[in-house]
Amino acid sequence: MVENETSDDDVDELTADDGEEDVINVASDDSPILTRNEPEFRRFFARGSLLRVQDYDDETVQLGFWSFKDEEVPMEGEDKMATGYRLEAEAMMTWSTANRLRQLLDNYIEEHAPEEYRRRDD
Repeated sequence: MVENETSDDDVDELTADDGEEDVINVASDDSPILTRNEPEFRRFFARGSLLRVQDYDDETVQLGFWSFKDEEVPMEGEDKMATGYRLEAEAMMTWSTANRLRQLLDNYIEEHAPEEYRRRDD
């Protein structure tokens, strides 16, 4: 991915809803992809991820990225043990966005991942 600053005028173009949300943009020499780190942007290394949907909001998917997992965590007031995750970041998205993310990842994995991570149809 090419990382460059864009002007404020370009941001409107990048975020405009023009009905092409399902198009996967692939960078090339003729058509580079520009990104901009927003204020408070922080990069982290995720060891794993979690998905969750709340009972009261079945339209929103919560994708959490964790850096450390604690096994056998005692729960206060209960005679149970749990698994705890130290979340680094959480992304809230609709099912439509989650589907586009899946398509983007599938495309990227097929194009760039080592052979052992690519989907096998056999």
